[in-house]
Order: sequence, then structure tokens, then C-alpha cells
Amino acid sequence: MLEPDLARLQVENGAALNGLLAGTSFSLDVIPSSVMTTVIVRVPAGALVDLAGNANRDKASIIVQHDLIPPTVRLSSTAGRSPSATERYPITPTSASGYRASTTTWSPRARGSSRTW
Repeated sequence: MLEPDLARLQVENGAALNGLLAGTSFSLDVIPSSVMTTVIVRVPAGALVDLAGNANRDKASIIVQHDLIPPTVRLSSTAGRSPSATERYPITPTSASGYRASTTTWSPRARGSSRTW
């Protein structure tokens, strides 16, 4: 295993750490520069050298969209009143950002005399 010179890599919108070259595999950690950004890592030809002194001949790059901003959802209902614990209550998202309804489940939680969803 070999620790390559990470200064030879080109990293946009992030910082490269913990590079490791083992046989024909190369790995590294990249810390994005913000919670929502596009990180680009470029490996120029000749940037990585194995234990036998062979440098990579081809250049390579990877682009990763990094997004840690949680989704937001605004809900509404046509029921007009609080439901009982056993009846169905129609709830629909009226606006959303980064939200997929197909992956969401809703369950009531008693709070005083009304229901919190």
C-alpha cells in the first residue's frame, strides 16, 4: 500500500484526504466545501505511481452532487376537522422541496384533544 501525493490531484469544491493506493485500486476521502455543491475530482495522467514506479497513463475524473439540505414539506387536508383515532384522514403535500411522497408514511400522535401528524 502506498500513500499518494494528493497535491497532484485536482479537487473542485472540496478537499482530498487519506489517499491510498493498493495494487490497481486507489481510494480517497473528499470533504465537500459546503452542504450543497458539485464536487469534481480529476486525476491527471502521471499523478499516481505504484510501488513498482508505474504511473497512471490515462486521466480520470468523477463528478458527485453533494446535497445535505433536508427536504421541506407543507401539508394540508380537506377533512376540515380533527379525525378520531380510527378514521382515515386525507393529507396531501401542497408544496415540497426535495420530497418524494412515495417514500413517506404518516402516523398520528395524540396531543391533548387534537392529533399531531
